Amino acid sequence: MTHPAEPSRQEPASKDSRKALIKIAHVDEQAAESTRRRIRKLPPEVGAVLIGAGIVGFILPGPIGTPLLLAGGLVLIPRAFNKIDGWVQRTFPKSYGVGMKYVDRFLDDFERRYPPGDPPPNGNAP
Repeated sequence: MTHPAEPSRQEPASKDSRKALIKIAHVDEQAAESTRRRIRKLPPEVGAVLIGAGIVGFILPGPIGTPLLLAGGLVLIPRAFNKIDGWVQRTFPKSYGVGMKYVDRFLDDFERRYPPGDPPPNGNAP
C-alpha cells in the first residue's frame, strides 16, 4: 500500500530574494502606470481599434482579448473602466502585468505603423 506524499514545506525566502521580488513588482507597477498614461492620451478612434482587436482576440486563437478590451474601455469610458482596471489589477496581479506588457507592445507597433501627425492616406492634408 502506498502512502500519500507528504506536503512539501517551502524554505522561507531569503531577504535577498524578497528584496528582488519587491524590486520586480515595483518595476512592473511603474511599467503598468506608464502604459496606463499612454492609454489615457489616445484618441477615441484608437480606443475603437483596441475594442475591435479585443473582440477578435476572444474569437480567434492567438491575440489576448481581455487586455485590449480594457485598454479600449479606458480610452472610451475612462470613469467606468478605471474601476474595472483597478479591480483586475488587485485580483489578478500577474495576469494584469502580462496584459499591460502586451498592450504596450500593441501600442508601440500601432504608433510605428501610424505615427501621430501623419496625413491621411488619401492625401487630403489640412
